Amino acid sequence: MAQNPLVEMLEGIKRRYRRRFPDVVDVMAVSCKSKKGVRELQQRIVEAAEKKRYVGQEVPPTWVILSRHIIHMQTKQPPLMVPLCPGPPPT
Repeated sequence: MAQNPLVEMLEGIKRRYRRRFPDVVDVMAVSCKSKKGVRELQQRIVEAAEKKRYVGQEVPPTWVILSRHIIHMQTKQPPLMVPLCPGPPPT
């Protein structure tokens, strides 16, 4: 018996992307027009995030610096510089 074409398509996408991105948890169909599947997607994202070991940890300083540089590139505002090492600057 043949599966639903949507189910077959989602399974194919899941297989293809799991090879390239092993952290992909699932593939879901969501409608931007009717909003069908949005709540399920939100719940699945929360569940997947809660399983990650870094949830609840502080953001690494290098991520903050990268984020500020990306914002600078988008807005042309000078980035705020943050030292990578805590404490006073070397003399």
